Amino acid sequence: EPVYAFAWRSFVTMILVSVLIIGLSFAIAHSISRPILTLDQGTHELSKGNLDVKVEVSNRDEIGRLATSFNQTALALKKQRDDLLEKQHEIE
Repeated sequence: EPVYAFAWRSFVTMILVSVLIIGLSFAIAHSISRPILTLDQGTHELSKGNLDVKVEVSNRDEIGRLATSFNQTALALKKQRDDLLEKQHEIE
């Protein structure tokens, strides 16, 4: 009987560890994909002409640097558009 008890405890432990690993895997996957999805939504807005779009990504990794570059690009495009509109009004 002690063998069966040990086997049962081992089985339960294996199940609990498996559930923990699966949960951690989902949490890690979410933390990786969330900033990418945020950046994707920002690029979609920018492609529709919304130059006021700004993506909020607090990561300090490659995705964070990409988000910073995206925000700088959107700001530069907005400034260029505003300058062109101002010059157009001066001409008219």
